[in-house]
Amino acid sequence: SGRIALTDSGNKLVIFDNNKFNAYFSDGYTNTININGKDYRGYLDAHSVNSLLTAVNVVDIEDYLRSAVSSEMPSGWHIEALKAQTVAARCYTYTRKGIHSESGYDMCDGIHCQLYQGMSSETESSTRAVDETLGVVAYYGDEIINATFFSSSGGMTDNSENVWANNIEYLRGVSDAYDTTGKVWTREFTLNELTDLALQNNLSIGQVTGVAIKEISSTGRVAKMEITGTSGSKVLEKEDIRTFFSKSDGGSLESRNFMIGEYTGYLSGGGSSDTYIMDSAQSKG
Repeated sequence: SGRIALTDSGNKLVIFDNNKFNAYFSDGYTNTININGKDYRGYLDAHSVNSLLTAVNVVDIEDYLRSAVSSEMPSGWHIEALKAQTVAARCYTYTRKGIHSESGYDMCDGIHCQLYQGMSSETESSTRAVDETLGVVAYYGDEIINATFFSSSGGMTDNSENVWANNIEYLRGVSDAYDTTGKVWTREFTLNELTDLALQNNLSIGQVTGVAIKEISSTGRVAKMEITGTSGSKVLEKEDIRTFFSKSDGGSLESRNFMIGEYTGYLSGGGSSDTYIMDSAQSKG
């Protein structure tokens, strides 16, 4: 927690005696670095955050997009689709920059922000899409838009206030007749599993006895879901409905486009118990 050492095959080359600064590394010939077996453009920023060494890829946004675009959209799609995705990804990057500043970097490389897999995911078509839209962003008024995107709309997008807190005028729900391949999914939970999840979400409602949909939004998604227990109940709203399940084996629900069924059956270990089944709605998503 007090020093940073640069080693080569176990041999110490440099020891930084103070971890209160950032150490930068790059290959001066290729302007690339390798982290955990993956090649990245730009350079490596190694610094200490809360006594843990953090490795950050510092990269020009256009070089970043060459990987992020093809990581988020199949590179075989039409070039105009890739260019549209590039503009959205560029806007999203600018508006999300700094979301992980407390951890010492701007964005993560997973789906929490945008998938980013380094040079291995770059393709000729993603590079072309970036080059042909160089610096292009979309504005609403005087601000770059928060161009959120997804893999499947389930046939209908949603209004921003139905997902987050704010009403954003350019994020309005519209019909999506082209999304015909949305994922159909099923998740099953016992009452005991729901009780454990309630405890992990700091809900003081006792042993869970039931779960029910209380409100459906105009776009067909679950807007409110009530979880009832032996000592109270809790109504979950918007994205809290999905993230309530984040600590389960399957993680957060795939969407809020679902129905709830119920049956009583024998579970491993003997005895009978109610099991709740969450099924994606017919329109998928």
